[in-house]
Formats: sequence, C-alpha cells, structure tokens
Amino acid sequence: MGDNNHDQSIVMPSELEYTESETENIEAFFTDAQESELEHNQASMNLDLSHFVPVTELKYREELVDDREYFEFYNMNHELDNIGRIEQTDLEMPVLLNLYVFRRNDFTQFPAAKLCDTNLFNYYLIDGASTLPVLVLDIKPGDYVADFCAAPGGKSLLMYLQLKNCRFFFNEMSESRFDRLKNVFRSFVPQDKIKDSIIFSHSDAIHLRLYDSFDKILVDVPCTNDRHSIYSDENNIFSTRRMKERMAIPNKQLDILCEALK
Repeated sequence: MGDNNHDQSIVMPSELEYTESETENIEAFFTDAQESELEHNQASMNLDLSHFVPVTELKYREELVDDREYFEFYNMNHELDNIGRIEQTDLEMPVLLNLYVFRRNDFTQFPAAKLCDTNLFNYYLIDGASTLPVLVLDIKPGDYVADFCAAPGGKSLLMYLQLKNCRFFFNEMSESRFDRLKNVFRSFVPQDKIKDSIIFSHSDAIHLRLYDSFDKILVDVPCTNDRHSIYSDENNIFSTRRMKERMAIPNKQLDILCEALK
C-alpha cells in the first residue's frame, strides 16, 4: 500500500521539456529526413520516363489544307482554257429505260428484286438523284461512253439499259468495288452482251491516258460518303487510320476531273 501522505505529480505530454542537447538531436533528425526526401524527389525528376513507358500511339493534329484554290472554281467568270460549256434545256427520257417511283409522300419500301426465267434480276434499286447524271449525259446511238469511277455500278447499268447500241468503258480502281461492279452486270445483263459491248478496267482514273477516245464521259469522283459513314463503322473514311486518304480527297477529285476533260 502506498503512503497517502506522499506527494505525487503527473506530467502530461504537452508539458514535456527537453534539454538543449535533446532539442538539437530532434531538429537534426527532421532536417536530415526532409533533405533526404528532397534529394530523392529531385533525382526522380531527372529520370527519363521513356525508359519506363514505351510509346504505343502518337496523337497529333491533322495537317491544315488550304482550300482557297478549290473555291476558285466556283467563280463562273474564271477563265478556263479549252473548256466549253454546253447548255441543255430539254431533258430527253430514253424510250427503253423504264424508271419507277412511288407517288409523293408514299414511303413504301420496294420489295427485293427477284430472279426471272433468264436467271437475271427483274429490276435494280437506285437513288433517284443518281439517274439525273445519266439522263443529262444525253447518250446517242453509237456513242462510246466511259464511266471513270463506275462502282458500285448503278449509273453504269442505267447507261447500258438505254440500249442505244453503244460501246462502254467502265473503270474502277478499288479491287473490292471493281468486283461489285462486275457482279452487278452479271446479275442484270446477259453474258454475251457484256462481251460484245463492255470493257471493264481496273485502273487508277488519274493515269488512264485515254485522251480523245470517248464521246461521253461520266465522272462521279470519290467522296467521303458522309451519309453511309454515319450509319456504318466498317471501312469508315473518317477513321484515324484513313486520315491521310481523307485529306487527299480534294486533290484526287481535281486530278480525276482534269484527266476526264483532256
């Protein structure tokens, strides 16, 4: 048992007092720790992070394209050497070309085409606007007609189906689209007729070098296919991997048009 008369005192931590030597030791400890940490951080900042994080992909802005030279062609007063303009007032409908549409405000879908007894399909579905270039071309009997960018083949088929005893030259650079072009004609035109009047070419339209060879030339130059790109990611022209190809489209369009005009 303790002595009740003995004085006892409790020292709280806040009341601790250190001697001068103890204070110096504590300050030295924290100072060394801070300097050591600072040196460690400084060393880390000097490291070459490329040794630890290998580059897998580069992100960069698309190169700028000056489109002023293209807009100059919108100036109708611009002088173009050796290029004439033919005004056509009447649009002649070919007698043997049958075009069918639903009445206005009728959005019924056409049923799928069916095979006839000839093993050919009975009709071809095409956008209405695509028929206009063919009609404006005003193909005459005996003409030698070319389509420099023929795939997928709708306009080329319309030209042939006018049945005006013409010869045709259908060109397409893309291998997959070229196969599709030929398949369209195999599905709608007898094989013996194809051999007699149609030449299929798988070449770059910029380098055809067939000057003064044709009576009429249809050129539907490659574009970005915005409408199809919205609904399909497959082979989309707006994908990153096709950026250079997309940026080159304006120049390619101009080169093909110039080649056709020669």
